Amino acid sequence: MLTVKWREIWKVNKKYLESIWSSITYSGENEFEFLRIDAVAIPELHLGLKSNNNRCLLLELPKNNALDFRTTIKKNLTLSMHKNSAYLVLELTNNLFRELFNDLVISIYTQIYQLSDVDEYSRLFIRIFYKWSEFFENNKHNRLSAEEIIGLFGELYYLSQLIISASVQNINNVLLSWRGPYGNTHDFVLDKKHVEIKTRMISTAEIKISSEYQLEPSAGKRLELVIVLIDESFPNGDSISTVLQNIKDSIQLNKGDFSIVLDALSKNGVTTTNATDYDNYRFEVIRATTYNCDDINFPKLTRSGIPEAVVNAKYSLMVDKLAQYIISEEIYE
Repeated sequence: MLTVKWREIWKVNKKYLESIWSSITYSGENEFEFLRIDAVAIPELHLGLKSNNNRCLLLELPKNNALDFRTTIKKNLTLSMHKNSAYLVLELTNNLFRELFNDLVISIYTQIYQLSDVDEYSRLFIRIFYKWSEFFENNKHNRLSAEEIIGLFGELYYLSQLIISASVQNINNVLLSWRGPYGNTHDFVLDKKHVEIKTRMISTAEIKISSEYQLEPSAGKRLELVIVLIDESFPNGDSISTVLQNIKDSIQLNKGDFSIVLDALSKNGVTTTNATDYDNYRFEVIRATTYNCDDINFPKLTRSGIPEAVVNAKYSLMVDKLAQYIISEEIYE
């Protein structure tokens, strides 16, 4: 099973939030019943229940700093300003999204808890709401093919390994390096290198290269090919949803922005609510091997190395013929 590296105990997590939700009892006397998340945060953030029993996140503002904000109704979320009490209220209107709402609360808390300027943290609260609101839309997407699931699994695996060595200071830059879902030439664009990920089942001996651009070097940066070797392992292997859960836990521990991953996943039609639809696909990572694509003898067809008249070049590479180009290898038992 893939695991995350626990750097520190970050209190504001799903378990902590759920303990607050469970301790709130609606009395029927007020529009909201709520409790402050903690005394550490400078802004006064509260978890609450509305009279209709909907979960809410409330940001208490000084009464002389109440925002001129109109109620905004999104699919499954509403944001409103209660001027009489000076509360900015984020309400979940569909309980099917409770887990994602916890993620949103953690994201807001993480990004504003150290801010003291009222205007700054209130407007950031609103910006995060708008950014996350699209993830609460239960749009229908075409189901991923088995090949697409395998490819996504390999990219998520590699992302999880990058996160393990990330720091609080660079975690979001690491997340932003995942460019494959956006149609970039290479799957990961890092400071000093580009990385192309290929995921191979143990039963196959080759990998597919989908275009003459996929192994084309990028000016000024080295290019590495990482081949993730996996085997089917049901029911004890990892699925897309379990790897994603580990990634989310590690991001939140590092105080990173999980919405960066959610946005990338959305390009593949994957959400936190439908990721479990693929739980029947479970894999064990056998090894991950990194190859030097910049070696002049590395076998590849690239745009700069083939005639101009040749387009849409697709080919396969026999993995056992690439041993001399190995840079490093991670083997899992």
